[in-house]
Amino acid sequence: QGLAWHRHVLHCPFRFRPSVASAAMLFRALLMAFPCLFQALVLRGNSTLSTFPTAGSARDKAFKACFGDNYQAAGDSISHCFQEHDTHNTCCMLDKSARDQNDAHGNPIGQASLTAHRAIAGQTAEQMPDAPNLLTAWCTCFGSQVCSHYAQTTGTKIKFVNDCACGGGTAGKGFCMASINASAISGCEGWAREQFQMPGHSTPGVPQPADGENQCAQLQSNAEVDVSTCTM
Repeated sequence: QGLAWHRHVLHCPFRFRPSVASAAMLFRALLMAFPCLFQALVLRGNSTLSTFPTAGSARDKAFKACFGDNYQAAGDSISHCFQEHDTHNTCCMLDKSARDQNDAHGNPIGQASLTAHRAIAGQTAEQMPDAPNLLTAWCTCFGSQVCSHYAQTTGTKIKFVNDCACGGGTAGKGFCMASINASAISGCEGWAREQFQMPGHSTPGVPQPADGENQCAQLQSNAEVDVSTCTM
């Protein structure tokens, strides 16, 4: 049985509810200050997603576009993905180098993505070894631009950035980025982050990205598309 990373729901910073008790507000503030640091605190057995998205919903389409039709086989390990007002909205295809670097820096998404990928494919570690050219899907923090940080120097790719609806946009739409080269990918993920009004934050191993300096010539004149149309 694979291990799954239990994750907290991390919303866009500073969306506090007045009725929440002060202790809960403090805990939420800590989560928002360190969004990806708290994403993998508790290990538990992999079973099923606590609540599957409604079939045909925008979130269901984003899951399928990123992880494939059998995404539910990954269970709770991916239950944090593609939520509205949340930082985990980049569909990142991690190569072995990026998996290993993330794990080494205390952001344990490398092994988690590999475990999820095997579960979705219905294969064991022997059947699907951790090969250098194997790309494993994961929804990474686009608030810290984790995926593009590693995509600049590894074989990692961004498949798409999903609209978090933080700024009134439409969840399930976004920008396809698989064809964008390594030299431009950081600017493009950052540009999408600013379009969707997700504030920057840091992640273990990745500093907080700058605001107002991001450009993406390949996408700036384009409208959002349905992320289900994005391919590798």
